[in-house]
Amino acid sequence: MASLARAGTGFSLQDFADSLPLLPQATLYTARKVISMDAASPVADAVAVVGDRVLFVGPRAEVAARLGDQPFTQDDRFEGKVILAGMIDQHVHPVLAALTMTLEIIAIEDWVLPTGTAKAALNAEDYMARLTAAEAALQDPAEPLITWGYHHYFHGLVRRAQLEAISAARPIVVWHRSAHEVILNSAALTLLGITADLVAALPAAALAQTSFEDGYFYETGFFAIMPKLAPLLATPERLTAGLELTRDYLHRSGVTVACEPGGVLSRPLQEVQNKILGGSDVPFRMHYIPDGKSLAALYAGPEMIAQTEALMSWGARAGVVPADAGQAVRRWRDLQPADADARRLHRRAQGRMDHGTGGVRPGV
Repeated sequence: MASLARAGTGFSLQDFADSLPLLPQATLYTARKVISMDAASPVADAVAVVGDRVLFVGPRAEVAARLGDQPFTQDDRFEGKVILAGMIDQHVHPVLAALTMTLEIIAIEDWVLPTGTAKAALNAEDYMARLTAAEAALQDPAEPLITWGYHHYFHGLVRRAQLEAISAARPIVVWHRSAHEVILNSAALTLLGITADLVAALPAAALAQTSFEDGYFYETGFFAIMPKLAPLLATPERLTAGLELTRDYLHRSGVTVACEPGGVLSRPLQEVQNKILGGSDVPFRMHYIPDGKSLAALYAGPEMIAQTEALMSWGARAGVVPADAGQAVRRWRDLQPADADARRLHRRAQGRMDHGTGGVRPGV
């Protein structure tokens, strides 16, 4: 056989092979049980990992055998525990979750949060009793009562008159479970500067979805008064505390990847989210898809795509989802009926009562 040595060097292919780096160090985690979601490996008690990549899942002896010559260490910290695949929440609005989860929660189901449990109000009697008790618990008579979770299908009709019966002096804001409706008493309307003249001057579409007499604003009417509501609902302190709570809630629920499918087009707001949800110590990846509805309202044609591409620099770490800008834009009109009333009925018909807090169910 011809010599493998390179002429004049004495360096052989074997020498070259010996100089190659070894396979990377793996870690074999053992557990009481591993739920792999793989029908081909229903029984597993070990998982092999290199860095942030899973190599194999299966019975311990089989995983060790598949590693072969690859160096590995065995880690038994989960020996008596259950390991399962991380959850993916493809539709969560962190800002909306932050603002609602820090309010007085009176909802149709228990909300088990890192800060405590808000028990469900299952009918109209329960809801009004809870709302009355929440108002009575406030020491400062001028402090607004802001609550989230009301749903008319379970809690009956609540309008300005029902809130006035609880308190005509304290501002009361009831944010609907859908996050697309709000009910205000007279004191809240006064505090926010929402007058009959202001409402009468709203665009026709917003006016059609508003009842000043009832203190009721929904869909387009709700978004029309959002500039008045925002200073009360979205204080910097509440936003920061709420995003931290959202981070802890997602982590505790086993979420490892989450996505905001269209947020508010605000660089400062995105930077706050990046700081709290995008740091290297955050135990999940957060992605953001540009909101096509807002972009389409501001820009047309190629300019909309260009502005969308510019948003890609707003991300941190995983940041804004790194997809083709034209495909990444979330187009509201592609997802819902065009008419605002039709959208509202469409959501109700689909039972979308979890809108605004993401797909993670309470207490998971």
